[in-house]
Amino acid sequence: MVAYRFHQYQVVGRALPTPGDEHPKIYRMKLWATNEVRAKSKFWYFLRKLKKVKKSNGQMLAINEIFERNPTTIKNYGIWLRYQSRTGYHNMYKEYRDTTLNGAVEQMYTEMASRHRVRFPCIQIIKTATVHFKLCKRDNTKQFHKSNIKFPLVYRKVRPPTRKLKTTFKASRPNLFMSSPPPPVAAAAEMVAYRFHQYQVVGRALPTPGDEHPKIYRMKLWATNEVRAKSKFWYFLRKLKKVKKSNGQMLAINEIFERNPTTIKNYGIWLRYQSRTGYHNMYKEYRDTTLNGAVEQMYTEMASRHRVRFPCIQIIKTATVHFKLCKRDNTKQFHKSNIKFPLVYRKVRPPIRKLKTTFKASRPNLFM
Repeated sequence: MVAYRFHQYQVVGRALPTPGDEHPKIYRMKLWATNEVRAKSKFWYFLRKLKKVKKSNGQMLAINEIFERNPTTIKNYGIWLRYQSRTGYHNMYKEYRDTTLNGAVEQMYTEMASRHRVRFPCIQIIKTATVHFKLCKRDNTKQFHKSNIKFPLVYRKVRPPTRKLKTTFKASRPNLFMSSPPPPVAAAAEMVAYRFHQYQVVGRALPTPGDEHPKIYRMKLWATNEVRAKSKFWYFLRKLKKVKKSNGQMLAINEIFERNPTTIKNYGIWLRYQSRTGYHNMYKEYRDTTLNGAVEQMYTEMASRHRVRFPCIQIIKTATVHFKLCKRDNTKQFHKSNIKFPLVYRKVRPPIRKLKTTFKASRPNLFM
């Protein structure tokens, strides 16, 4: 059995009976704690906050641990929570895949501690539910719902077919990498996971009696997912055309893929970014097989070289640049016909086993 740190308890309590109220209202609460003592403490904490009932004038009726009905079946769990950070209170929704709700809650506490630096007492679980796979929202959860999902076995221990062939020592080191047939080149190129994706977002202002057919705006932009792409679209539309999300309408959002993801190209990126001193325009050139890869290079370089964060960069224009029109030396150095990649370090091996020696009289020259 898996030993979870947090357990779910059902705690029942009420205020002490008085001559004026012989049958006070009974309250039941489901909560997570490491043991029964802390579960009781947590129960009185919330009851004091919500119903003004303290432990000194209260009565504990029952406390029971709740166990999972099907602890061997993996499920999608949704957790609605509220936590206190250094700046204020925030609501949040999380999704996890686990066999038990206790496991999902433990994942949530671990993630909140590592990603948001939130301690256990600062988190209040509002609601939990088992979510159907069609209603899941997070990409990290939805990736396991595909029917063609595969988990390749990249490392496998080779065992002899019979005991007779088993040996303690091998003459050569075995190859433990179990390789499958290589995928097609185009499929292999599509398997590259880029952080930023290009989206085409189309939207407009809501129709009104004065303007039944408002102007439609289309924008191409880069974001990590569709949600952030929509947010970025409304940000720019509010700045440029005074159209907000509250009085706007989203018509379509589509991801744009590379036509030839196996051919290396020269990409030019015109951008505008905000530094600590002001706004600046810039032109960058990169060599990559896809535009997403070039944009990812640009964001990485801007963060490392200019200390510019992702929200402070606005991509104005992108284009595939002909090699004759390239400007940057870092790009043009790959356009020479006589380009070479020398192997500067090479280990010299004897041609036959007879000439192999453990010690050498002189240090070999490994520079070819």
